[in-house]
Amino acid sequence: MQIIKVALENIKSYRKAVIYLGQGTTAIRGHNGAGKSTLVEAIGFALFDFLPYSPASRFVREGEKLGKVVVTFISALDDRVYEVERRVALSGSGGWFVFDPELRMKPAEGKEDTLDFLRHHLGMHTTLPLPDLFDNAVAVQQGTFTADFLQTASVRKKKFDALLQVEEYRSAADALRETASYLKDQLAGHDKTIERLAAQTADLPSWRAERAELAAAIVSLGEQMAQLVEERAAVEQRRDELTARQAEVARLEGERERAHSAWQVAQVRWQTAQGEADRAAEA
Repeated sequence: MQIIKVALENIKSYRKAVIYLGQGTTAIRGHNGAGKSTLVEAIGFALFDFLPYSPASRFVREGEKLGKVVVTFISALDDRVYEVERRVALSGSGGWFVFDPELRMKPAEGKEDTLDFLRHHLGMHTTLPLPDLFDNAVAVQQGTFTADFLQTASVRKKKFDALLQVEEYRSAADALRETASYLKDQLAGHDKTIERLAAQTADLPSWRAERAELAAAIVSLGEQMAQLVEERAAVEQRRDELTARQAEVARLEGERERAHSAWQVAQVRWQTAQGEADRAAEA
């Protein structure tokens, strides 16, 4: 949240005043009784429901019946500008609401709704009451800044545990314990998976070397197979040639047999003729 303007009307020493606040640190100076503390009180009254004194009617300028504080701020929730107006009367409730100048409407009205709206737009996620937050952390009163550190341990613990949201963090830690246990189990499971995969892949370099050797052997066998195919083709060609020669030899042997048979027949005829010739010569 960034406060950009504080407007006062009939508040203590202020009849009517508008104070603009820029980004960063703003220093307010003035003589005693000039109204420096009143500006801080006005912010606490309008945004945190805090006044360091009671009744609230003491906040009204002397001689007036009604006082008004308007604090304009940029929300920490949606970065939009809102105006918180709180009135204080000498008698009865003065009124308290939030005004949206852009939409021209009141998104919250009344103490309960306004405090709930402010808690969200202040970015407050603690259950600490807003008055305690303002008094003990936002605007510690002059001269009491170190007073809490001088208290007993039990008093300090109660106050600072609330400011530091110790219980909220403890509750959040308890709520996350189951999630942390689940994540721890998941992590352990992943570690086991990693170990198993690491064991399975430990022999990967030797497997790659063996694969390379097998690939080289396949290439060598392929070359040998190609050579054997060539040799087989040459052998088959030689076989075909020998088969053809064998057929030629068989044909020639057949012709020789036929010629031999013819010769034998001729020899018989010659012998017969020779016998007849011999008989004719004798006759």
